[in-house]
This record gives sequence, structure tokens and C-alpha cells, in this order.
Amino acid sequence: MHDWKIINLNYLLHDQELLKYNIVQSIEWSVSKKDGAFTVERNGTVDLASAGDVFVPLESITEVTAVNWAKNALGVDEAAKIEAEIDAELALLITPTHGSGIPWTEGGI
Repeated sequence: MHDWKIINLNYLLHDQELLKYNIVQSIEWSVSKKDGAFTVERNGTVDLASAGDVFVPLESITEVTAVNWAKNALGVDEAAKIEAEIDAELALLITPTHGSGIPWTEGGI
């Protein structure tokens, strides 16, 4: 299972037009997956669209809510692509297809 986490919320302290405080504008996210001794992780930042009629006060935002916002802002296809890239990299770590080294030294291969 992919583990989505929120690293940081970037927010506007005060919007004088909307008369609202602490409006989240972008989310710094991380997604990782572990298999045995191997872990693969991706990080990024996604901008949020205007909240429109729905506003959640900063102190009421949970990590689950922020993860959902980040994934929605990325879009279903992009979130799935990120997870697929993590899966592919993890598969190569578990079952490598290439190696490197020089056979004429003690620690060569």
C-alpha cells in the first residue's frame, strides 16, 4: 500500500477580499511504499484551486483531508502514475535487471 503523507501546508495569512484567514494555497506531499528492506519515496508540491463556497479553517484540517485535497489537485491519473512509478522502481530494487563492477578486484562483482 502506498503511504501518502503531508509535509507542509502553505497558506495565505489573510485574504482581504474573502475576509478569511489562513487559506491553504498549496500542499507539499510525500508518498512512499516499503517492501522488505527497500523503500521508494516521491515528494512534490501541488497548488490548490480556489476553495469557492467551501472553506475549512486551518486548525480543522486533518492529514486525511489534506491528502485528499493533494490527490484531487494532482488528479486521479497523475496520482496513479506516481504510485505506478514507485511500484516499478521498487520492483527493480527487489529484482535487479542490471549490475556493475569490475571482476579483477577483490570487491569487484
